[in-house]
Amino acid sequence: MDKSQHATGEVLNTFQEIYQLDVRTRALHLIEETVELATSVSKKEGSFPIELKEGELEEGFGGVLFDLFALANSLNVDLKKIYPKELEKFKIYSK
Repeated sequence: MDKSQHATGEVLNTFQEIYQLDVRTRALHLIEETVELATSVSKKEGSFPIELKEGELEEGFGGVLFDLFALANSLNVDLKKIYPKELEKFKIYSK
């Protein structure tokens, strides 16, 4: 996860300043990517399944991850550090 978050930052640093998103816009973009992923899941697993384009589901996950890493970078949040704590919470909830 650490490498992916770092690599995302490196890619974003290659963008011209005009294409750099502020934190609020990046958060909205993450929501947009999440909706696209949810739409793909709904198509695939809904009451009336629709065949997805090749790679559509994977692309949805990739978009969410990219924007999640980018947003975390913008807010100086180390996902590698916080994710294990989140996993522990869910282990407690599952008991």
